Amino acid sequence: MKAGIYGFLFAMWILILVGGGIMVSVLGPFTIQQFGEFNWMVASGIKVVIAMILIIIWILILSKMKNWIFRKEIKS
Repeated sequence: MKAGIYGFLFAMWILILVGGGIMVSVLGPFTIQQFGEFNWMVASGIKVVIAMILIIIWILILSKMKNWIFRKEIKS
């Protein structure tokens, strides 16, 4: 039982660290130059959409892991 929960917590922290690294290194310097004075607004909107997609993916991954861990524990 404890191994499954610790694995879940480990995976959660890995996803948080990887996500933070992606956000800082890839999305941070992302800019767009084609929209004149609205460059910052369009770039910020794109960054928000990408961040929300990543958050949804992480929630789905963690939910699948949680379900797998608890099904495994119920069967044993």
